[in-house]
Amino acid sequence: MTQEIQQKKTFKQAKIIINPNSGQSKGKFRWLERLLGIKGNQSHQQSKEEIASYITSFLTRHQIYSKSFFTTHPGHATELAKNAQNEGYDLVIAVGGDGTINEVTNGLVHSTITLGIIPLGTANVMSIELNIPTDLELACQKIINGYRSTIDLAKINHRYFCCMAGIGFDANVIKKADTSLKKKLGPLSYVLVAMRELCTYKFQKIYLTLDNKVDIDGYFAIISNIKFYGGNFIVFPNANPDDGILDICVFKQKKILRYVYHLITKSLPKNKYIEYYQAKKIKVKQQGNHDIHVDAEYIGKGAVNINIMPNAIWVIR
Repeated sequence: MTQEIQQKKTFKQAKIIINPNSGQSKGKFRWLERLLGIKGNQSHQQSKEEIASYITSFLTRHQIYSKSFFTTHPGHATELAKNAQNEGYDLVIAVGGDGTINEVTNGLVHSTITLGIIPLGTANVMSIELNIPTDLELACQKIINGYRSTIDLAKINHRYFCCMAGIGFDANVIKKADTSLKKKLGPLSYVLVAMRELCTYKFQKIYLTLDNKVDIDGYFAIISNIKFYGGNFIVFPNANPDDGILDICVFKQKKILRYVYHLITKSLPKNKYIEYYQAKKIKVKQQGNHDIHVDAEYIGKGAVNINIMPNAIWVIR
């Protein structure tokens, strides 16, 4: 187990990185969001420019200089975050969803800069894990009054992730749910694509090796740094983002609808067709050439190595 480092800190300069496309469809299908445990907030009724202005004014009242930057293309948030240290910032605030947080994290890993989060995505899974409010004012107050601590990240080949990696069916659904559909339908896009894919998806065994000594297999696998998955659903009750280890959930049968039922009823950890493991190193083997996502962003398919990176980033929580 790693030792989490905690401290209070007064910040001087903040770089605010805003994804203007985050959470665009939020609130359109409240029944589905409630089912998934997705919390609504008033911030989505404001423009991203208004949100940026509010955050800047809030920080100014607490003697923190800040400047806002809007992302314009994939990977832009990582570029902006990487440049922050040379620009003299000691705080970077990610304004967006889990994908935005992932990009910013990849730019800040192993630096001394602290990550603050204003959740404006749809599921906001990392924010749930770190107990960050979805309300804009309360999230800003958290940046001022919260404590600074280190958390672990996971590294998949040359990319880092905060929350989880999915191998198999869910990654295939994320790949098939294109950007335009997600903007229009939000989480409903994943439901519709998943229902369609259930009719045609060819489940193949996924083979993994844990810590170079334990071989396991299943038809669907999730490797996680946190407790939650897909919203306010606890899939990994023993997971902790500062414990120096990754949690693995392997689904031994192909019956996705059964797993979805147990997920919604919050009984998934008790399902007898699921196996749980913990490891610091996971090797996903080439057999099956499976789709893979990290933090709900599709990254490709094939063999990968996943490793825990203890105390890899400073966050406010």
